[in-house]
Amino acid sequence: MTSVDVARYLEDLMVRTREHASGPLATLAADHLAHVRRLARDRALLERKFYVVVPAQSGLGRKSGLGGLLNRRGSEMGEEAARSQLAQRCDEVARGLARCGLAAHRLDTAELAELYYACWSPELSRVQRLRGRLSEYTGLAVTRAGGERRKAWAS
Repeated sequence: MTSVDVARYLEDLMVRTREHASGPLATLAADHLAHVRRLARDRALLERKFYVVVPAQSGLGRKSGLGGLLNRRGSEMGEEAARSQLAQRCDEVARGLARCGLAAHRLDTAELAELYYACWSPELSRVQRLRGRLSEYTGLAVTRAGGERRKAWAS
């Protein structure tokens, strides 16, 4: 569970109310805004997120992940085939969840990195955010006095 960014939600709601609501609907929207403001002032609002892990390869006894993808002949499945299989499975899961009234989306690389960071270091992830580009974490970190770079990598 994480704290909800109430300010962004309220701002979004106010914009939509101004653009689309009139009469009784505008009155209801104003009441809802006031209610959410009271809730946020009186207690911390939390957001729950649920994650569904979709495997790329099914079958017992096989390695999981891209390195363990096997086709019928036993050779490794190509990366493109694995991506295609994952995309199909994720789409199928999203459609199933949508039929239940639940919204779902596939995490991109930055979102996955933030999730791993929050799991491995929850206290630090609340106060220290990841850099905008993940490639910044693999740049050279040490240089020689003459400006020549060594092959030391930042972790």
